[in-house]
Amino acid sequence: MNMSIWLKIIEKKFSFLKKNKIIILILFDLLFCFFSIWLSMYIRLDYFFPLFQLPLSLILISSVLLVIIFLFFDIYKTMNRFSGWEAFIQLGKALFFHNCVFFTLITIISFSKIPRSIGILHPIIITLIILFSRVFIRILLNKNHKNKTSENVLIYGAGEAGRQLASTITYSKNMKLLGFLDDKTEFIGRTINNVLIYDPRKLKNLQIKLKIDTVLLAIPSINNKKKSNIVKNIQKNKISVKTLPTLAELETNKVSLSDLRYLNMNELLGRPSVKTNEKINSFYILNKTILVTGGGGSIGSELCKQVLEQNPKQLIILDSSEYALYNIVEKLNDHFENNSSLKKLIVPILMSIQDKNSLERVFQKYKPEIIYHAAAYKHVPLVQENPFEGIKNNVIGTLILVKLAMKHNIEKLVLISSDKAVRPTNIMGASKRFAELILQAYSEKSKVTIFTIVRFGNVLASSGSVVPRFNNQINKGGPVTVTHKNVTRFFMTAKEAIHLIIEAGGMSVGGEVFILKMGKPVKIFELAKNMILLSGKTVKDNNNPNGDIEIKINGLREGEKLYEEVLIGNNPIKTENDMILKANESFIKKQLLTKYIGQLNKYLYEHNLTKINILFSKIISGYTIDETKNR
Repeated sequence: MNMSIWLKIIEKKFSFLKKNKIIILILFDLLFCFFSIWLSMYIRLDYFFPLFQLPLSLILISSVLLVIIFLFFDIYKTMNRFSGWEAFIQLGKALFFHNCVFFTLITIISFSKIPRSIGILHPIIITLIILFSRVFIRILLNKNHKNKTSENVLIYGAGEAGRQLASTITYSKNMKLLGFLDDKTEFIGRTINNVLIYDPRKLKNLQIKLKIDTVLLAIPSINNKKKSNIVKNIQKNKISVKTLPTLAELETNKVSLSDLRYLNMNELLGRPSVKTNEKINSFYILNKTILVTGGGGSIGSELCKQVLEQNPKQLIILDSSEYALYNIVEKLNDHFENNSSLKKLIVPILMSIQDKNSLERVFQKYKPEIIYHAAAYKHVPLVQENPFEGIKNNVIGTLILVKLAMKHNIEKLVLISSDKAVRPTNIMGASKRFAELILQAYSEKSKVTIFTIVRFGNVLASSGSVVPRFNNQINKGGPVTVTHKNVTRFFMTAKEAIHLIIEAGGMSVGGEVFILKMGKPVKIFELAKNMILLSGKTVKDNNNPNGDIEIKINGLREGEKLYEEVLIGNNPIKTENDMILKANESFIKKQLLTKYIGQLNKYLYEHNLTKINILFSKIISGYTIDETKNR
């Protein structure tokens, strides 16, 4: 029967030892103390000293002194199988203090019938025994605590964060640390607590030799671009990657395994974080009543959160989905758990923006001053299958909101628009462009209300986004479905987009179309490939028929474009924020647009999609019937 089985039996049969470990440790230390005194006397007198003849005063001095000092230094609270070097340093301090006091009492002051040399021998022996016992117990208990299925991991980064993470992994049942990786050549070949630092360029050989499952990035100060390059090098070797949060996300210097997470898409894409001007963000929201339509959606929910952070007078959240409305209220209550005053500002309203009478009652009762209009049907295939409902919500709903805003002298109305409104090839994009035209036309005649539009691309991890869909497909073992190998999209996080939307609202003076700069467009096929590699899997294709997950091309859906644009015209105007541009775009006068809206209402009533398509192609730049039908 091996040692691990005995340990399991002891742990099972004598579980009370865990509950009384302090008492057990004290008893063991007293036993060590007794043995050390006997051995000291034996060495000093050079004969087998009978136990019953040991001086009682010597035993009491040493044992009482040891226990009191150990309790003072909290040794019994810190010493266990998870003890790190800090605990051993603390133990060393306690032993040093004990030894100094014992030496002073026995050697310098002295007691009758006790040799002075015992004041030197006993401290040396007790120190060796206790240190060895702690190391032995730690090794013994940790020897078999790893699971057979433990991940073999390397830590990328031999700095402070990497060392803290390594210390934590030592006691993990699910991870086995096999080494460090670091770009600094002066670190390569050195060791940290007997763990070797390797060259990242030799990762392929290390993977074969050590069978690495995961690389843990412990470089919280690194930017996303460099992190993305590191990840790409790791992915080539069928190794999954996890990372610690950034320095800004880590609230303390302590690192734990719970901090580890898979990379988010913003990190994977290598995009720099968007910087915003907080002064602009807050001045027009402070102490104002804010209405957010579509407040339960991906954009609306983040908008509600950031608006509350700007200390409004009241936040009215309007949504037609009961679940979405309930969900955002719960999320806000959780997020502002320690700020009861902000929680009291929230007013949830279950309503459609198409209900003019109910919407007017909201305006009369709560008197909103700023409106963020995010209530839109945005999923291209669904709106393409349900065109009339999509148009009624996105176009007629916006028209109702705009008219009420002017009637009630609302200060600002900000429309959250989409890059799909630019030269649209689908009903959803066309309806969003029509909504933009409404704001532009009414802005020209508005004397009080400032109408403005903020247009941007896809939001990472939003509902309907490819990112959560790809994750779901990868978790199921594939295939990952992409509509076309060359399809591209712009991406931005919801947090970044909302920061810029609020800031653009502060810049608006009426009728502008603000464009958020979203960096370079991303190939969706490459995104799918990177996400597969990021999960530690390989892509199954002609070059690698034995790969894990296949990427399947299933063709463009009706109304889907290969690439999206954010500008209709040319020569956008720069603003005080480099991430926000102002478009210079033509629009339709209110009188003519009113005529077109009348025609649209007629065709909606008749359910005549053909005439709606003809109308859209007439008034919306780039929209063609053939493109919509064939794509």
